[in-house]
Amino acid sequence: MIPIVSLSLVMGMEDEVAGVVRIDQQEPGVWWGSRLAVRRNYRNLRRLSRSVPVRNRQPGIYGGRSIGAGLIYKAVSTAQALGCHTFLAPVQHQNAAFFERLHWKPLGQVELHGVTHVKMEANLDFYPPAEHDLPTRQAA
Repeated sequence: MIPIVSLSLVMGMEDEVAGVVRIDQQEPGVWWGSRLAVRRNYRNLRRLSRSVPVRNRQPGIYGGRSIGAGLIYKAVSTAQALGCHTFLAPVQHQNAAFFERLHWKPLGQVELHGVTHVKMEANLDFYPPAEHDLPTRQAA
């Protein structure tokens, strides 16, 4: 699994974790996102620093200007850079419309930990591959 973390900055220095998401490849080319979480005091941020999209190489408008939308964008575009051809996620029912605004489509329902989720798939046309600096495995 690859964790993706959004950090708040104070005077250019990392201050605290604002949100997280994790991605993992469960079979070749099929990636899943899970455990998207944004700290409560960051959930209603609508105005991000103008430098955030530039620093993360995101388009200025990618379906939403929130920490959650930014984490989703970074998760899918990172998986794209790593060879993703299908990106899926179980999304809590109350958040499905948010994902649809970010170019995801529902594929059905799934029960996880006693809670109904919507299985959703990202439209990869809206998530170009990200530049990344993940370490590569070298043969021994």
